[in-house]
Amino acid sequence: MERGPVLEQIIKPAAGVQLGTYVEGQGRALFDLVKQKGMEGIIAKRKASGYQPAERTSDWLKIKARLQQEFVVGGFTEGKGSRKKPRCAAPRRLPQR
Repeated sequence: MERGPVLEQIIKPAAGVQLGTYVEGQGRALFDLVKQKGMEGIIAKRKASGYQPAERTSDWLKIKARLQQEFVVGGFTEGKGSRKKPRCAAPRRLPQR
């Protein structure tokens, strides 16, 4: 089953919702534009690959334009005196997927 036509039928246009389109052969230029506009990134896929529900493959790649890192905060202490803001304790970087 091709997902595109099915999604076009069930997803109705709404604020903040848009079906994706694709750009063939211009991935680098698209990435540069996305980066220039401060957007998160792009999804690149092998043209011949199919969608694999609930499975990660190297056929689909999320390429981030913004450098960022995710952390888990293991705890914090309440601020006191001149340091009224909470203070982070034991931050741990999440592994890259």
